Amino acid sequence: MKANRKFVEDKEAVSAVIGVILMVAITVAIAATVYVYVSGMLGGPGISTPTVGCTYNKETKVFTTGTPTESDITWSTVGLKLVNNSATSNAVSWLTPSAGGTYVAAGDSIPCGGAVSTGFSYTFTMLYNTTGGSMYTYSWTQT
Repeated sequence: MKANRKFVEDKEAVSAVIGVILMVAITVAIAATVYVYVSGMLGGPGISTPTVGCTYNKETKVFTTGTPTESDITWSTVGLKLVNNSATSNAVSWLTPSAGGTYVAAGDSIPCGGAVSTGFSYTFTMLYNTTGGSMYTYSWTQT
């Protein structure tokens, strides 16, 4: 018995107040970790970027939209970016649709007009401003 008491003779421990503070701090840290984990799971999926197919007519220099994957896309939430890849500074033009309505629909026209010249390479991108994602991208060389 005396051999076991040898280790107990020098009793030094953390005070009760410090022990309680440590337990509360550990409990708060665990609760915060669980909250962050659960709130990430319950947040649900984010907003996805819809897509729109388009066709380009090199003769008229006009894009024609196809049917979008969502029916409630307004033109005010869409950016129409045209980049001249042949220019030394990759000149960017922002186009305006000549749409018949407020919502993006099949058959809407996006004229490139004077922004496109023969012999230059271009990339046209429809950007969904709500998510910052690309709805459609097309690259070509104007002939």
